[in-house]
Amino acid sequence: GDFVFTDSLAIVNYVCKKANREDVLGNENVQSVARFYEVYGKVNDLRSAMVGIFYNPQFQELLQPKLDSTIHPGLKQLEKQLEGREYLIGNVTYADFVLYELLDVLAIIDKAILKDYPNLLALHERVRNIPQIAQYLSLIHISEPTRLLSISYAVFCLKKKKISCHIFN
Repeated sequence: GDFVFTDSLAIVNYVCKKANREDVLGNENVQSVARFYEVYGKVNDLRSAMVGIFYNPQFQELLQPKLDSTIHPGLKQLEKQLEGREYLIGNVTYADFVLYELLDVLAIIDKAILKDYPNLLALHERVRNIPQIAQYLSLIHISEPTRLLSISYAVFCLKKKKISCHIFN
């Protein structure tokens, strides 16, 4: 193609515009766009905080302080954001998918991390059950973390070589 993107949000923006699905970016009106980027920023900050310790040799020592100082306060904000809503800004957006991935990783580290967040757990289940997401998830196998307790993300292995999984047909 004519373009090379390396930023995940730029890629998502491009794909959504090409697929005529800008609603996944909250593009219903100016307010929803602002809310999307506000919430996406919060989710991405949490994700960045966790990724920063995943590869650190002192992972075990750093995990609990990071959970206490950053992750739990951020999860509490997102839990509150979800009150009375199915998704972070009302309709499903890319921010919900990024949050789904973060919640998945946190659950792999320790399922108890999420026990006090019923709205987040419900969102996680809701995203998992979107038919296209459920179809995609049925095609992968998530192996054990690549390092003992020091998760650098699970390794995803496709069960089938060819897949036809179109998100949001």
